[in-house]
Amino acid sequence: MRVSGLASSLDWEALIASLMALERRPITLMTERRDGLLATRTAWLDINARLGEIKAKAYGLKQEAAFGTLLVESGDEAVVVGTATTEARPGTFDVTVASLAQAHKVASDAQADNTSPLGLTGTFQVNGIGVTVAAGDSLAAVSDKINQAEAGVTASLVGTTLVLTRDDTGSTPISLVDDPGTDILTQLGVFDALDQFKHQLAAAQDASFTVDTLSFTRSSNVVSDVIPGVTFTLKKASSTPVSLRVVTDVDHAVSAVKDFVAAYNAALDTIAEELGSGGRLRADPTLVGIQWDLRRMVSEPVSGLPSTLDRLSQVGVTAGDTAGHLTVDEEALRAAIEADPAGVAAIFQEGTGGVAVRLHDYLGALTQTGGLILGSADSLQERADRIDEDIRQLEARLKLQEEALYRQYTQMEVTISTLQNQSAWLAAQSNVWFGSP
Repeated sequence: MRVSGLASSLDWEALIASLMALERRPITLMTERRDGLLATRTAWLDINARLGEIKAKAYGLKQEAAFGTLLVESGDEAVVVGTATTEARPGTFDVTVASLAQAHKVASDAQADNTSPLGLTGTFQVNGIGVTVAAGDSLAAVSDKINQAEAGVTASLVGTTLVLTRDDTGSTPISLVDDPGTDILTQLGVFDALDQFKHQLAAAQDASFTVDTLSFTRSSNVVSDVIPGVTFTLKKASSTPVSLRVVTDVDHAVSAVKDFVAAYNAALDTIAEELGSGGRLRADPTLVGIQWDLRRMVSEPVSGLPSTLDRLSQVGVTAGDTAGHLTVDEEALRAAIEADPAGVAAIFQEGTGGVAVRLHDYLGALTQTGGLILGSADSLQERADRIDEDIRQLEARLKLQEEALYRQYTQMEVTISTLQNQSAWLAAQSNVWFGSP
């Protein structure tokens, strides 16, 4: 603890503080300059993030799936429904379902219960796989053993009846072979005396249907090899043809465009804010150039396309105000996609000049690591780091200077105090030697 001025009556701690405050003025200025650099860097990073969002949405619009995603519309979803891949082509197909594919299903006689030993011993085969029954096995145990055989047949219990269902639909029946020496299946009532199924609950049956009057049969109700790129599921027999329309997924395309416009407008807002009077990049010429490029790229026509369909404004996407925001007339956009999905897609995807293509390429170069924006941000960080190092060095020098001043003033106090003590002693001796005046 220091107490100044005890001997000198000078408040030298306040004096040192004033001197050091003057010496620290360069640090204040350097700190302000560093903070300004870091604020500018943060602004560029914010801009980079916004532009990255445009780039991501533009990338989505570059893809064939943006306007090439197809869906299947059914005239009666209770009869048939479908899905389409990008390999499908738009078209309308009439489907008539004569019968559905179904899995073969048979049952045993009802037993006394499911848990008591059946007293049966022997083997039988299910689709060529052997199942062995012991005397202590119950109906539930027999059911479990059939399932454990993994023979493509599922055994279940309905009340006290064993039900066997083929895992796959189609005209192939369950293959059951009884051991003639034990006749387990016959004793359970799965077979009759002639080794025929005693209780057939569902016949093995293929699906039978027509597509545009062409007849087909399939073992499954899910059909993927009749209409290229289309998988349809038969759900109910119907004598009336049901239309399946393969069409462009307009909702998907409209959503992709709207997401792009939202990202674009958000980026313009951020740029305008940073360029404004209170912005961290006020009137920055580089950012002004980026702003101009963005507006130009969404407004210019796409080279190589017919003049009737070569720019966004012709499909309902227009610059709606002086700030350059894009607005979407959804009704007009939907109508354009429905009328000519390939034409609308070309505005975004054509060659190197489509709106999505040129924006993605431009922003990719601008926002990549080492690109203009991140390169500038790195440079600003390096400059701020150098200032930080200068501040640390100057702080260290000032600390040494302050400590030196404290030592000097402390020594001064000691010297003054010593002189004052000597003066007091001499005065006291003078009184002894010469007496008081």
